[in-house]
Amino acid sequence: MNYPTHFELPDKQAEREFHQGSPAALVNSATLQTELNKQLVRIALPNDDLIEKINKELNSVKSVAKRYRQDSITAKGS
Repeated sequence: MNYPTHFELPDKQAEREFHQGSPAALVNSATLQTELNKQLVRIALPNDDLIEKINKELNSVKSVAKRYRQDSITAKGS
């Protein structure tokens, strides 16, 4: 039998701090912000059902924002 000689547990506190202080906050990208928020939710919450619900909410907000931007661009071009 082979036993692992090294393993590492995720440091959720360090990951949470990384995401909160991330330079990605300076990037104006709805997609990036949504994905970072999803990662933060996975780190912070142990409940898969709740994570799924929040991810759906994030996707919904992103979809509405995308439609709004497209409508805004179309209106400017008229």
